[in-house]
Amino acid sequence: MRNVLLSYVEHSRGIEGRRGCLVVGSAVELSALDPVVGARVSTQLASNESFIAGLIRAGQADGSIPRHVLADDTARLMLCITQGMRVVGKARLPLDAERLVGAAMKLLA
Repeated sequence: MRNVLLSYVEHSRGIEGRRGCLVVGSAVELSALDPVVGARVSTQLASNESFIAGLIRAGQADGSIPRHVLADDTARLMLCITQGMRVVGKARLPLDAERLVGAAMKLLA
């Protein structure tokens, strides 16, 4: 999970971050106006969330994430965090990887 979060920080900084994320851009700009785009965005976000939930469950299986962590709820929160990183990067605000990822990882403790 830590590596996924670090990857999101990296993709949210610099030139790539300023360009932004197609999913976030579509979600913000087009989803409400175009049902086809809205469905695709929803599908992609659900896929991302499912991937994160799987990582959490794998961590619970290997003991690196405690069993009391609610996988589905925490995956939704992590999805919000990762997509928010993309928005913050597009807005050109600084993203400190160690601080952000460290804070997010505390949700898995």
